[in-house]
Amino acid sequence: MCLRPAGRVLTLPVPLSGVRALPRRCTPRAALPAEKGGLEVQGLQAKAVQVDEDPSPFFEPLLRSFLLGLGAGAIFESLHVCMKLFGLVGDVGFRQLADTLPTVVDRFSPLFVGDHVVAVGSWILFYVIEAAAVITVLKTHPDAGDAATEIKNMVTLPKKMLPLRLALFKQLLLLGSKGLQPAAAVAAPEAPPHVGSVGNVLSFPRSRVEPRSATVVAPPKPEAPAEAPEAAPPAPQPERIGARPPAGPSALVDQRVKRGLKPGQLDPETADFAHRMRELTGRRSYLLNFWYAAGISEKVGTKPLGVEVLGQKLVLFRGRDGVVHCLHDICPHRGAPLHLGWVAEVGGHDCVVCPYHGWAFDTEGVLRDVPAAEHGSDFPQKPLIDAFPVEERGGFVWLFYGSQQLPEDERPPIPLVPELEDPAWKPVYGEIEFECNHWSVFENAIDMAHIHYLHNDTFGNQGQPQIRGMTCTSNAYGVTADFRLHNKAVKGWEFSKVPEVHVTAKALLPSTSVIAFTLGNGLSFTTFVNTVPINEHRTVNRFALIRRLDVDAIGARVFNMDAWDRIARQAMIRILSEDKAMVEELRPDMLQREISVKADLPQMAFRKLRQEYVDMGYGVLPEAAAQRFRGADQ
Repeated sequence: MCLRPAGRVLTLPVPLSGVRALPRRCTPRAALPAEKGGLEVQGLQAKAVQVDEDPSPFFEPLLRSFLLGLGAGAIFESLHVCMKLFGLVGDVGFRQLADTLPTVVDRFSPLFVGDHVVAVGSWILFYVIEAAAVITVLKTHPDAGDAATEIKNMVTLPKKMLPLRLALFKQLLLLGSKGLQPAAAVAAPEAPPHVGSVGNVLSFPRSRVEPRSATVVAPPKPEAPAEAPEAAPPAPQPERIGARPPAGPSALVDQRVKRGLKPGQLDPETADFAHRMRELTGRRSYLLNFWYAAGISEKVGTKPLGVEVLGQKLVLFRGRDGVVHCLHDICPHRGAPLHLGWVAEVGGHDCVVCPYHGWAFDTEGVLRDVPAAEHGSDFPQKPLIDAFPVEERGGFVWLFYGSQQLPEDERPPIPLVPELEDPAWKPVYGEIEFECNHWSVFENAIDMAHIHYLHNDTFGNQGQPQIRGMTCTSNAYGVTADFRLHNKAVKGWEFSKVPEVHVTAKALLPSTSVIAFTLGNGLSFTTFVNTVPINEHRTVNRFALIRRLDVDAIGARVFNMDAWDRIARQAMIRILSEDKAMVEELRPDMLQREISVKADLPQMAFRKLRQEYVDMGYGVLPEAAAQRFRGADQ
């Protein structure tokens, strides 16, 4: 329950409807017991002093623009007076100015209409500028805390003209508005939220609490005989109310231990516990009815390839026509791994043969041969292994994880980029595993601020780490960010160095990142990374580093030689290895709340988009992934 002080409430205008405002903060209050030590204490309030917290994100812009409007009106009137004075000097000269000035005072009368037009017009103009910036921040930052931080740090024209925080003005306005309430309302007693000892009445964490006002009324005393008057004892002073001293780190640890909380475990008694648990649960989930890169095409040949995707053991193999097929990797006979077997033609069917007893399964999982069968057909000739839809595009084998009944034309698109299938571009493929959850690995790929520090020895630039001109847009299947940064040339690629790099970063559902940039001498790169959960605690990045050099045909052929492939692959592996060392140590689940800034816009926008799919029922927790993999809706 939140109790607000009695009296007037200062209401500030919000310029546009439909804009999410930051949560309003209310001042906590409490009351002492009705009687203590023979005294009655009435109207005692406690005020949490937090100077930097505004009742609305539009409050400070309104106040700043008002002061700038007053200043503009004053400057306009000053210019008017100066112009009149200079005109008078031109007419009579400096020597006669003192004698003439008293007779022409009416010339210097204020321009009432002009001053007000300039002042009000400037007020409105400056307010619109800053309010528009606030609205933009509120729309692009779904988290209220992040939005408040961004609003506090943003730079606008009114802030440059009046860079003060205006804390004193805000306090005077708020206190002044409360001072206008009737005296009876100030002194009226208020129902306390809790009646008990003084020491247990107030508890305001993170706030310094000071007594605001108190009215002390002595209770009536019985009349004493006239002949024996007694002096009334001095009234005791009311006890000073203050916040309890903050508990030190050791005290907080002791409290957590007493309550059975383990190190890093979220506290369920905090206000944002439910919100944080929803965030973490959504991130753990796999997205249903989307495409995942189950393998790299060049690794799938005539020999079966075993992979693990979303906690499921799968086997990939090619038929005689070169088409890739996918089956469950466990033989239903005794559980042998099929990827240790071989591919053969059995009865006109392309089959993968189990290495344990020679059972053969075709591309649909139908059992086609049991060598030990006496009569050659003494076995169930029906699908015994699950088969999964796969497509080969852009050098990857894409697995569709979702409902087998969903028509192909209703499935989401495979997350590709044109460069993967454009012969003018040269892709180099590879993969690297991470011993951690898939979410941290994927978010690292669209985190642009870390490159100047984590990759300082490769292409980062700690001397100029700023990310400039960040913009972010989204659609139903992904997020696109554009920005500029300064980097160093990777060793071996110094000829491509430029002063500033324009970057386009895309995050595509469910977990594909695309970073495209152009360097010097006509060199362009696109990094394409598909982050695939192996299981809940292991992840693999399957990537393609795609390059293009805008030169003549001979130069392009030289640049596309295999020797450059080896250099490009080594550079990509080195960068991802630097990511691996850090990402495997991240522990976001130990944070009560994550703090984000403008440089994190791609991550924040993609989190919001992905959570929308989770809320619509597309999220599957790892422990339930196996059931959905086998097609629970069949």
